[in-house]
Amino acid sequence: MSSNKATISFENSRGFSAMGAGLPRNFLKGNPQTVLITIAAIYGHADPTKVTIWSMSMNLLALYAAGAQIELTREQYESLREAVDEYASIQSAPVHGHECNEAYARFVLKHAADRAGFDQIA
Repeated sequence: MSSNKATISFENSRGFSAMGAGLPRNFLKGNPQTVLITIAAIYGHADPTKVTIWSMSMNLLALYAAGAQIELTREQYESLREAVDEYASIQSAPVHGHECNEAYARFVLKHAADRAGFDQIA
């Protein structure tokens, strides 16, 4: 395995363990498109039984924020944004939250809001 790359497990579900194992501490300071695509990758899963509404929303909103050639309606964007905002709030709780997960969610929300403003749906 290369250093500074995220490791993912195909056995575990997404979102409620510390995400991004293997990424450097300054990961969010990297190229935003690369960061967003990486976040999408670590929150996605090939097994639909191992995802939650929050992990799928992180995945889709990160891809949108990264510039994927998809068009969202205002309602679709708001639904994803609300789910990711809820996930960030859950992850901020010390009892089961992980600081990196909250930071990833906040990063996705910021960049998705920028894209939604550009697309005039926010």
